[in-house]
Amino acid sequence: MKRYFAYGSNLSHAQMVKRCPQCEALGPAVLAGYRWYVTARGYASLLPSTRDRVFGLVYSISDTDEVALDRYEGIAAGAYVKSEVTVRFKGEDMSCMLYVDPIAQEGRPKKRYAAAIRKGIKDAKLPADYVKKYLEKYLVD
Repeated sequence: MKRYFAYGSNLSHAQMVKRCPQCEALGPAVLAGYRWYVTARGYASLLPSTRDRVFGLVYSISDTDEVALDRYEGIAAGAYVKSEVTVRFKGEDMSCMLYVDPIAQEGRPKKRYAAAIRKGIKDAKLPADYVKKYLEKYLVD
């Protein structure tokens, strides 16, 4: 089983279970050195930033789940790039994979995508101050 760090719409447990039936939510984690934003394509991604951090969830996923996520995230088409990062999980460092959009230009989220992120914020119980500082501005209608 691999570890996957979710920080966007895949924070939604229902969405992850639908995409990755064998996944298991392990709990919250923090990725230092990155900033959360929405790209010009309308989806969440991360940019390197020494002053920021990203809150998310770690999932345990099977090889089959990983293939499904690769397909959903558009790896073959270059929509996202898969990377390995180290997150802080329960006081320990843990290696996880994640997906990053290669487009660095900021944009607005697609309406349906914003709704999925709102659901994920609730499911993941992200800290209110983090949501207010980084995510809220993208999620206003």
